[in-house]
Amino acid sequence: MKKLCIFDLDGTLLNTLDSIAYYVNDTMKHFGLPVIETEKIRTFVGNGAKNLISRSLRYNGSELDAEKVLSVYIEKYNSDALYLVKPYEGIPELLSKLRENGVTLAVLSNKPHSSTSIMIDKIFGKDLFSVVRGPYNNEKVKPDPAVANEIAKGFEKENCFFIGDSDVDIETGRNALMHTVGVTWGFRDRGVLQNAGAEKIVSKAADIADIVLA
Repeated sequence: MKKLCIFDLDGTLLNTLDSIAYYVNDTMKHFGLPVIETEKIRTFVGNGAKNLISRSLRYNGSELDAEKVLSVYIEKYNSDALYLVKPYEGIPELLSKLRENGVTLAVLSNKPHSSTSIMIDKIFGKDLFSVVRGPYNNEKVKPDPAVANEIAKGFEKENCFFIGDSDVDIETGRNALMHTVGVTWGFRDRGVLQNAGAEKIVSKAADIADIVLA
């Protein structure tokens, strides 16, 4: 029986909040705008970099062209995408255990594909995940299930798990007719995950292995 785990990136595999906040505010300063507190930026994350920047500009009352600001943000971010980034506790061990038990691993992020690939390759290496995806250009992002379904080709949906920290991730998994696992160590709290309809909610990485390998 082939099993597949598709993981979100930010707030699920990697603690990137401080990094994202740093680059958002570096971008805001570049355009002469006020910095934004990290906890507010937390609420802007989850629907891709374009929405992150649009929400940041709206919060600052700015009418600057979001695409122009986004290009500066991505350039800054990709200059050192690992700055202030680290895996959450227990994640490396979880991924190793799943792989040892024959589970196929994938990443699907709303972070631009270039940034997603850089981070996964540098932190986890090029061989751990079978598929690593972020959106290309104007490709549809989560919760649209198109890319999740593409990754899951060849797998029975009953053996597919979508794992993430936000309502967007849970909605993606549900839209793709996969099992959904919400994690509480990321950018959203348990209530958000429950309201989104997560089948399982965990507070420790090791609990994911128990669910997937059951």
